[in-house]
Amino acid sequence: MSKRQTLWAKCVTPGYDENNVEGKGMKIALDIDGTISERPEFFALLSVAFRQAGHFILVLTYRDPNRVDATKAQLAGWGIEFDELVIAGSLQAKGELCGLHGVDMFFDDQDECIVTVPESVLVCKIRNGGNFDFSRQRWLSTAQLTHLIR
Repeated sequence: MSKRQTLWAKCVTPGYDENNVEGKGMKIALDIDGTISERPEFFALLSVAFRQAGHFILVLTYRDPNRVDATKAQLAGWGIEFDELVIAGSLQAKGELCGLHGVDMFFDDQDECIVTVPESVLVCKIRNGGNFDFSRQRWLSTAQLTHLIR
């Protein structure tokens, strides 16, 4: 089975594990600002479905660590189900935290956050008004992070 087929099987099959270890699902990390906040109803549905299928939902965000209770309340208000909330010390640290927490799939909207994500992690970049110019149909980024192919 290819890596892509294995990942898909993990997503749609409750308790799927390529090593036949029962109950081992994926660890899926979700960013809040610019990701969940862009489509909270979609991410509520996604988080519930993934958890029901036996996967672990980690909310990984760069926010004020003194506002954890407010952040949890906001997530609850949106209907986001999760197993753990991790506050990163910087945008760049989110990628490293994916590796430290054994994340399999990461949803985020900022290049600064995904540049240090380990190669083994599937990255799902969320398009929004902060990273995409909808009128010109172009991604927005910095010269430091983006090498344009001409």
